[in-house]
Amino acid sequence: MDYSKVKSLYGDEKEFAYKLKDRVKKELGFTVNIGIGNNKLQAKMASELEKPNKINTIAATNTQPITFWKKFLTMTTYKILIKFFLHQGA
Repeated sequence: MDYSKVKSLYGDEKEFAYKLKDRVKKELGFTVNIGIGNNKLQAKMASELEKPNKINTIAATNTQPITFWKKFLTMTTYKILIKFFLHQGA
């Protein structure tokens, strides 16, 4: 979701994300990953960094973009391979 339109109502993105994550767990009984970024792509990539039940942030000012990309690409490649092998066995 685009948080910029409601930031004045709910405050800091990270604080809101933790409240949301905890409320979903308490009321619905399952965990969620939340990614925070400057755009939808960054937010999606952030949500894929660590699982389960994590909140991750990617910003244009990150000081370790190479580390992020290595980790993201490694995880993405791993997921593609798992899907490929599961599909082949079906």
